[in-house]
Amino acid sequence: MSKKQEEIYLEKEGDRWYTRGEHLLNSEDLSEHHKHEIEAHFRYFDKNKMAPKRILEVGCSNGYALKIYKDRYKDSECFGVEPSSKAVKEGNEKFEGIKLFVGTGSDLSRFTDGYFDIVLVKGVFCWIGRDTLFKSLSEIDRVLCKDGHLIIGDYLPEYQIKNRNHHLKEEEIYCFKTDHSKIFLSSHIYTLMYREVEFWEDGYKGKFGDNRYEITIMKKSYKDYYY
Repeated sequence: MSKKQEEIYLEKEGDRWYTRGEHLLNSEDLSEHHKHEIEAHFRYFDKNKMAPKRILEVGCSNGYALKIYKDRYKDSECFGVEPSSKAVKEGNEKFEGIKLFVGTGSDLSRFTDGYFDIVLVKGVFCWIGRDTLFKSLSEIDRVLCKDGHLIIGDYLPEYQIKNRNHHLKEEEIYCFKTDHSKIFLSSHIYTLMYREVEFWEDGYKGKFGDNRYEITIMKKSYKDYYY
């Protein structure tokens, strides 16, 4: 029986991925894309006079984004879950005020129902195996409180597409590109509050490319979005 995609990330690919890109994931030296994405979150919070209190990032790497959140919202509790044990170890040692754990979005059982008012999922849904996707969606929804905000950053292609992970030629691992926020929105428990679409590479502007990217903020309510 073949292993689930998340098991492969927990066993080896999470650490490999982090080793390949850790030089780009320092909070003081982020790429313009990462800076812009986090600044977009803060613009929304400022406009709505929000100060997040309990923040969870699923697929947090070494916690670089959570550290930026913690620096801005000093009274907040910041937690992260990440399959790379190396990233978790280094983040816990490097950044004060945040707590990182090894794990994936399909099992957030260490957190109680509705504990977080913000859940971040940046560049992660596309790497979740389709066999554990709905379990991950359910867990993320479970830990987000009523009137909380779910923030997704991920690919937004014109149609669903999967690309083989070329770093893992020995495994059948894919990057699944689709509009993941649509799954939440179709429930009518979440409503779209903010969306920004950009292209990771300038050459894709104005035409289809699977590097089109969304920054989406949704608010959760059990009854407000029904007529």
